[in-house]
Amino acid sequence: MAGHQRSPNRTLGTTKFVTKSALAAVLQDIAEHGLPDAISRQSIKRRRDADLNAKTPFGQMIVSYPVDLAEKGKHVLKFIHPAALLSHLCATCLPFATHLAKCMRSNPPPWKVILYSDEVTPGNVLRHDNTRKLQALYWTFKELGPAANAAEHYWFNLGVCRSDVVKKLRGRMSFFVKTALQTFQEPVKLIAGWQLRLCSEDASVHRAMLTGAVDMILADEAALKDMLDFKGASGTVPCPLCANVVLASSGLPAHGAAEILAHNNLQPHLWTRQTDESVGKLMRHLATQSAALPKTKFKKLQQSCGFNWNEHGLLCATSLDDLVQPISALTFDWMHCYLVGGIWNIETAYIIGALKEVGIPQSSLHSFLQDFQWPAQVQSRAVAGHGVFSKPLDGNDVKCTASQGLSLYGVIRVFLVHHAAAGRLGPVKDRVEAYLALCAVLDLLQAARTRSVTPKKLQDALLHHQRLSQAAFGIDHWIPKYHYAAHLPDMYQRRFFLVPCFVHERKHRELKRYANALSNTAANFEETLLRDILLVQLEELQTMPLECTPRLLHGKPPSFAVRRLIQQALGLEAGLEVHVASSAVFAEGQKCSANDVVAFQDDEECKHVGRVDFHTQVAGQLWSAIAVWTPSSNNEFRVSTETQLIPTRSILYTCAYRVQGDSAVVASCK
Repeated sequence: MAGHQRSPNRTLGTTKFVTKSALAAVLQDIAEHGLPDAISRQSIKRRRDADLNAKTPFGQMIVSYPVDLAEKGKHVLKFIHPAALLSHLCATCLPFATHLAKCMRSNPPPWKVILYSDEVTPGNVLRHDNTRKLQALYWTFKELGPAANAAEHYWFNLGVCRSDVVKKLRGRMSFFVKTALQTFQEPVKLIAGWQLRLCSEDASVHRAMLTGAVDMILADEAALKDMLDFKGASGTVPCPLCANVVLASSGLPAHGAAEILAHNNLQPHLWTRQTDESVGKLMRHLATQSAALPKTKFKKLQQSCGFNWNEHGLLCATSLDDLVQPISALTFDWMHCYLVGGIWNIETAYIIGALKEVGIPQSSLHSFLQDFQWPAQVQSRAVAGHGVFSKPLDGNDVKCTASQGLSLYGVIRVFLVHHAAAGRLGPVKDRVEAYLALCAVLDLLQAARTRSVTPKKLQDALLHHQRLSQAAFGIDHWIPKYHYAAHLPDMYQRRFFLVPCFVHERKHRELKRYANALSNTAANFEETLLRDILLVQLEELQTMPLECTPRLLHGKPPSFAVRRLIQQALGLEAGLEVHVASSAVFAEGQKCSANDVVAFQDDEECKHVGRVDFHTQVAGQLWSAIAVWTPSSNNEFRVSTETQLIPTRSILYTCAYRVQGDSAVVASCK
């Protein structure tokens, strides 16, 4: 009997675990580029290190900073040097160099650096001794544009450090951030200018001088508290930007001076604003008192001030004054304020309770969601949130991811509007109005990304919602995030720019993917991790174009019949080059696909709704074939299958929708 021969396809990837998608990607790469000559683990490491050890005018990309630990011993912090990384990218990565040159022409330096910090938990998030838990720092330039600011590969890794190591540093997280920012100062200060050599398509080299400073320190409240040593939500003075605002539960507003205000106060003009100068003065006062007062009294002093004294921290780093003014740069993240255990989560739970009072169970909302279809970009990432309300709520807020909350709030708005139109919500009208006002704020916060809303409009909508919320729900639920959110219009006014942190949550996945594969945290854990993610980012910057202008995604020539229809619809001559695609970028950082429902605007600025059939590019112009739906009532439309070609640039946004027969309900059509 002949011996059984093993199938190569069946045994691939069985001796060492590898996911099927990863195995397929490796085999595809080999099919396109051939088998590499270096296939051993050590050979691959040497090749990788050779790429990452490239010398630049600013030194190597990965740098070391030896530091003393708080108790005893030393540790070597690892960072990706910003100037060295930019120098390497400008010299070797044509897509990046081209985009940087374009942005420098439209926005001459000095540029504004955005710094982001967060704790990332690879492995088992419930494990009490997870030694791979990391503090991660990312940065980018605001002037790279909205598309780059929303793209993971245009946020650069500055440094990572295990959380248990950060806790042992003198000055802890604040010291780690201060040390990381020193990389922007050495060997050449960013404020003085980094000389960059930019490659180009014609193989010539252009020089550019880039200057700038840190304009935004962005994070959730917990990370900001660790970086800037303020007490935060757990302190008597919860806000680092307001000297006279205290927690309502402290009792001080009722018994203290008239200027002491509770954190649920809705009169921003009465808040005493902190500045870099006032906090600097406070730090000097705490420095003096730390040596003069007993520990107990000094602890109470820090509690009353709202800040901790940290001589090794960022607030005391006068050597960085020309790079960053921490209080001016501090920026609250609206995603965490509203969608991560935040305002939307709390008030949605209240709304579900209100619906029960009028005989509308949670299961009714769950059933309503099941019939909705979200845009392909959302549906493909499984963040639509169909199952969020499948079980009774556990606690006082809705448990879901921020992306799910963003997908759900508009559909819940439609659900409430329909029941209100049927006269079922009269007894809970005030609570429904508060929720609808909250939705309006979330609409504006999303629009702020493209600067299509004024700071005054955002402030009016935000304060209107907060007043309605207090009137409808009371103030027992008033967590400090409400107060932090009230600062967002001022932050938007100062920069005309707000960064939603969804991009960072997506970027964390890359960090977790490689950290999960590293089981040994003792030997060069941070450097190995930085090298892995840097190598991936260098490749992505080479191969992943930014979604800046309308374009087809994976366009191809159409069939003869489709080509003829396009030419007839546009009145074009035969022989012009035509391409079609199911997906296209319609605005900076935004795309839509076949069967997505979109809102678009005609030449007279009237808004319409329709379902996408396909996209086409003819003679360099981009068009979308859309079946336009006729409005019948509030958020309801009559479905049509007759398509017309509209300029793709006229698409405003994508919508969630539900079709029943020849009628449809559309969410997010404002």
